[in-house]
Amino acid sequence: GYQLRIEPYLLDASKMGVPQRRRRVFFIALRNDLAPQFMEQVDMFQIAPKLELSFNEKEIPFKEIDSKVELGTIPPSVSKMWDKVKPGSSFSTAHPKGSFFNFIKVNPEKSIPTLTNGKQAQSSIIHHYYKRALNDVELCKAGSYPQDYNFMKNKVTYLVGMSVPPLMTANIAAEIYSQWLKNI
Repeated sequence: GYQLRIEPYLLDASKMGVPQRRRRVFFIALRNDLAPQFMEQVDMFQIAPKLELSFNEKEIPFKEIDSKVELGTIPPSVSKMWDKVKPGSSFSTAHPKGSFFNFIKVNPEKSIPTLTNGKQAQSSIIHHYYKRALNDVELCKAGSYPQDYNFMKNKVTYLVGMSVPPLMTANIAAEIYSQWLKNI
């Protein structure tokens, strides 16, 4: 019961007020009974629902969410390379065989890279000034979660890494509401 042409959108959370460069694909469809009033001619042969999703908020650099807490650790194998890695770079640049590519030292002037769920007990995003992984406060902020969010028994790094940032979802929902739903 949905339009045959489903629109894919490649969106970046860092353009939506999330301090993380997290690109995700969204497929947005419109129910057939609601579609006629929102259709536009795409090309000579197709019509599709019109929805403009272009976000362009200023990037939030890591330094704005940095908790400036020294406490924390990183695996010894990563610690050995920490001094050799420039902010914004992968630890693979310091490893003789190019390993540890998933460990990144944060650039304080840019949004952090995509947080992943990883199987480690901690984030593979490493602080630029302190020899530690990002802490739970920084992870919550980077994932746009409230500081008092109840992660139940899940590790913060796991849940934030597995999810679409709530602020990203809210921005998309707000556009769908303003362009489609409020007019029904």
